[in-house]
Amino acid sequence: MRKERLFQTSIVFNGIKKIKEPPIEGKSETYAEANIQLVHWLIEHGRNEELAGYPMLCGAGRNELRADKPLLTPVSLWEQGAQPFAELFSADRQLNEQYAVSLLEKHWRYLEEKRFVLRSLFVTELLDSFEQMENLTDDIEHKPVTPSKISQIAFMKGDDGLLIGLRKSKSKGKQFLQFLSQYVIKSDKTWTQGFEVACVCGKQHQVWPAWMFLVKTRPWVSVGRRGEAEKPSAENIAALLELDSDLKTRFSMTRTALSFC
Repeated sequence: MRKERLFQTSIVFNGIKKIKEPPIEGKSETYAEANIQLVHWLIEHGRNEELAGYPMLCGAGRNELRADKPLLTPVSLWEQGAQPFAELFSADRQLNEQYAVSLLEKHWRYLEEKRFVLRSLFVTELLDSFEQMENLTDDIEHKPVTPSKISQIAFMKGDDGLLIGLRKSKSKGKQFLQFLSQYVIKSDKTWTQGFEVACVCGKQHQVWPAWMFLVKTRPWVSVGRRGEAEKPSAENIAALLELDSDLKTRFSMTRTALSFC
């Protein structure tokens, strides 16, 4: 039994070593088949250590399974309302569609439990300060009594985050507004009223989703020059809405545009 286990470990080790090598030119289908079969086996046998760092096929290139930087499931497994906006998210963070066919629900559940993948475009983060509150006095301390969980959009921030990608074109900015109005605000109802969090100052402060704070305070609206952007304002949001009459109508019928400026 011990020899058999060592033999199996040796086969797995060699298989992973091969998978981590660049695919041989002209053998991409063979590589993909081997990649999928091996990751399927690793999940089935609960080989978490070997899964960490495993190179997965993505919408563009490959990316490793890492608990500190999870990947999105294939787009076809997203909520239907989110699927049209896949282009907003980096393709190298979206798993290849071949996994959607080959892996079962239990496999995705396992990868999610191990924090290797995200099965939702929404994540939670801890609110440990009242950074988003602008009218608090400086003479007393303000911070949550206990850290509270607030919603965030996956890969929203960072040097390679979603908002940085929007700076490249007004067209992407328009698509982002469509994403917010057609999917995000329908999925996360807390954007309208927020919720109250107890503060060490003895009062309750109203907070909003983390994604909304970033949308309102970060420069992401393209101003036409390569890579340059401004924080959203009534003027530059109006300019984006002029690119799509249907989107302009949808915003005018809701509080959305006012909330993001």
